[in-house]
Amino acid sequence: MSSQVQIDLTILRGTDFSSSFVISDKDGPIDMTGWTVKSEIRDRRNQNSNLIKAFNVNTDNLAVGKIILELSDSEISTITQSSGWYDVLYTTDTGIDYRYFYGEVKLLGTVTKK
Repeated sequence: MSSQVQIDLTILRGTDFSSSFVISDKDGPIDMTGWTVKSEIRDRRNQNSNLIKAFNVNTDNLAVGKIILELSDSEISTITQSSGWYDVLYTTDTGIDYRYFYGEVKLLGTVTKK
């Protein structure tokens, strides 16, 4: 249950960001009821590096192993950096920590005017 996969994210400025993930094993989605989940973007792949922004993590569907990482347009507009790194920390109801995935985050401008 502890293997990590790199999943890079692209966030477009001027829009809301949302990306969903489901954690499963050979038997299907993992029931994560009672777990806590947090995710941060930092300037380097190191938990002691500068925090760029914490994701809002929607945990409404933990019973089926699903989370959604979210940032609003207004939250994205405060980010001055063009890239960083993130991971997602899952903590079980017994205090065991897992990081199933991580990746680079790229923030790009949009082209089409509203």
